Amino acid sequence: MERRAHPRYRCPDLVAMVRDPAASLDYYFKVVDVSIGGLALVASDPGAFPFKVDSVLDIQVFTSRGILVCRGVVARIIPEGPDSLRGFGIRLYSFPTGDEPRWQALVEEFSKRSQP
Repeated sequence: MERRAHPRYRCPDLVAMVRDPAASLDYYFKVVDVSIGGLALVASDPGAFPFKVDSVLDIQVFTSRGILVCRGVVARIIPEGPDSLRGFGIRLYSFPTGDEPRWQALVEEFSKRSQP
């Protein structure tokens, strides 16, 4: 049963920088998919991140049109599998610099790319 509120769209060329607001370390991840409500990030190193479910994170997504700034919470951990990388899903809840319209446009762009 699908529990997601919004459809997800693959995005092969995005990278995101993530930081716990209480820490000073930056972590870089490949963005595997996006939706209006969040994104999924993966890393090639299973020990590459210390985040757990409910961790609050500041996120910068690097796009061809600039950096999108948002804040989210880790909604789930994506376990490492034989054909996948380990990572986590983030539920977005704020856009401190007013980037929500740009996020919506980015998701719309990927939704059009995934149409047959």
